[in-house]
Amino acid sequence: MLSVQPQIRPLPYVDYWMVASILIPITLLFYIYLYSPNAIILPIRSLIDHRVRRELKESRNSFQARILNLLNIIFYFSFTFVLYFLIKDKIKSNILKEYLFQSKYLDNDFVIFLLLFISVFLVVFLKKQVFMLIAYIFDETERYWNFTFNMEMFIKTMGILILPFIFVFVFKWTEKIFFLQIVFFSNLILYFLFLLKSFFELPKKAFVDYLNFILYLCGLEIIPLLFVLKFFFD
Repeated sequence: MLSVQPQIRPLPYVDYWMVASILIPITLLFYIYLYSPNAIILPIRSLIDHRVRRELKESRNSFQARILNLLNIIFYFSFTFVLYFLIKDKIKSNILKEYLFQSKYLDNDFVIFLLLFISVFLVVFLKKQVFMLIAYIFDETERYWNFTFNMEMFIKTMGILILPFIFVFVFKWTEKIFFLQIVFFSNLILYFLFLLKSFFELPKKAFVDYLNFILYLCGLEIIPLLFVLKFFFD
């Protein structure tokens, strides 16, 4: 009688740089949990609990506030991986090269990831500077601190929530890009809701406040988003 050999699925090949890139945020997460377990859920709680938000604002220079900054790094890696899996094929098919420049290095996966990582970091940095500029021009220091604080908490929260999806895609437990598309657009929707929440949190808003907010939303959020969507669906 012939014995049936069980079919063993071979382990998927994963690039060394990709394994290292996913281990960095995972290691940071364990480090944060080791020294301050509550720090992992504090950003999420701060977005819905005014008392937690006030405590974090007042403890700006504490050890817990400093260790929370490590969650930003987790976001940069997590969100970069989302973009990498979504647009890697488009970059390699020369669509992005037509917009930027011709380079043989854009065929290297690690170079693509590194460029996306730098882009995510620069976008977050520039948004913070724009908030600061708006606060200076319109003398709205309180609103600037409210926007930047909420943005920081939003980034920290998204970094933690996205990481499990990235782990699944890096080690190829699934390759259905549809799930990452849902994660990406859900992130965008939550970001716009966060902007609205940040604006309406502060009292004593005049007509000019609404006008400035609409101009900011259209000029620095919606119009760049339309270019991004055009690239995704080109």
